[in-house]
Amino acid sequence: MAINALGLYGHITDPLIPGAIPDPLLKPTYPLSVCLQFTPQELSNFKEWWGSDGQVQHILTSCLDMMVLASIPQTIPNTGQRQSSCDIYAWLCILYSAGDYHSAMNIEMKLHNLECRSMTSPQGLPLQDYIATWRSSTTQMLAAGYPLPPHQLLQLFVNGLPNNVLAFIPLQNEVLVRLNNSDDNSLPTLEDVMENVVNPFLANAPSLLQHLPLVL
Repeated sequence: MAINALGLYGHITDPLIPGAIPDPLLKPTYPLSVCLQFTPQELSNFKEWWGSDGQVQHILTSCLDMMVLASIPQTIPNTGQRQSSCDIYAWLCILYSAGDYHSAMNIEMKLHNLECRSMTSPQGLPLQDYIATWRSSTTQMLAAGYPLPPHQLLQLFVNGLPNNVLAFIPLQNEVLVRLNNSDDNSLPTLEDVMENVVNPFLANAPSLLQHLPLVL
């Protein structure tokens, strides 16, 4: 979202399909090539492009773990070429995208077994990790072309929440009622449930806050 807001999505977007009419802000943009006898204007354009690309690289890598950063191929100066944000993005997709049906189904199985920790049980993930795992997993499945159907998506998410925590019972009941009485187009999105429903319940459960962090 930040990359798109800056108008720099073209630095990481895929080539357009034949015959596509490009949105100017989404059209792929590539590193400028200059010869040894470059003009001042060519040098200025070159610096401007790489300056923008540096912003994209920062957004892509600023929150990555050091081990993940170390796994990204680095620029080799004596080759005369530097690493672009598109190169980094492609590598991150290799690391984190599901890629095919089999991989997407493996992610789905993990979601079936995913649980959010409660005060009475040490099993499962803290709330912030539970939500982060759901976000990354559903993104990977969508990228692979095999997203979970909306009903199944919401059902699995609420099933993984603690069933012995009073703050979550209204949430679980509300989602289950919606699942029984709504078609896919009328259901709330997973993001709606996480941001517009979970947070208010946690805000009204002070004792729960000591055990379930609010950083989403």
